[in-house]
Amino acid sequence: MKYQTYILFGAPGSGKGTQGRTLGSIPRFFHCACGDVFRSIDTRTKVGRAFLDYSSKGKLVPDEITVELWKAQIDAAVNAHSFKPDIDILVLDGIPRNVGQVPSFYYHKPTARRGYLFSDKEPLFAFGHGLSYTTFTYANLKVSPDKTNVNGQATVTVDVTNSGKMAGDEIVQMYIRDDVGSVTRPVKELKGFARISLRPGETKNVQFTITPDKLSFLNEDMQRVVEPGTFTIMVGPSSRTDKLLTAKLEILQR
Repeated sequence: MKYQTYILFGAPGSGKGTQGRTLGSIPRFFHCACGDVFRSIDTRTKVGRAFLDYSSKGKLVPDEITVELWKAQIDAAVNAHSFKPDIDILVLDGIPRNVGQVPSFYYHKPTARRGYLFSDKEPLFAFGHGLSYTTFTYANLKVSPDKTNVNGQATVTVDVTNSGKMAGDEIVQMYIRDDVGSVTRPVKELKGFARISLRPGETKNVQFTITPDKLSFLNEDMQRVVEPGTFTIMVGPSSRTDKLLTAKLEILQR
């Protein structure tokens, strides 16, 4: 069964759990926290025994077992009538591939996620992930100008095409990475998004404006600055790296 669901993402201590519990206290919202899933594992069940068999030997827990744990937790809530999927909205804290990935957030620092050997470090559902009855393709990502000064602006454009057979909406997302900074910068940060509606076969040119505030950060003296250097501009349907088109923007001192 499919559920109407909100997924909360954020860094450790950013308030995901608090926000989830707050939403869960509102009628017609049901909160299921990532931590609650793993704390409530019943090792007497088939999926619980499978999880214990892997984790007790220090082995990587397969994705399908992790997903089954979430499903069991939600099914139990349905059977207990605490979650009524026909009228309630499900609120999740985020779904990692395995417990070793927790916490999972998209704007981590470059060396923050080492993961398991032979394991995919990407989350099962990346930040910005969504489903549609159609498909979309991205092409012709451009940054103009590709060089500007610390007080300048640049325009980002991309063509988005409905490549499926049904009309649909797409959330076009723009992420930016400061390639080299005086302090460690995240691998990507969401800096813009736009919702568009497309008929089958229709293409729209989506535009974003990069202003100094989208490139600035607090340096080690706690001063908000834009530092000269290169920035990677990424546009796509989610924060998942292999789904993003990339281009470069160079910021000059003057």
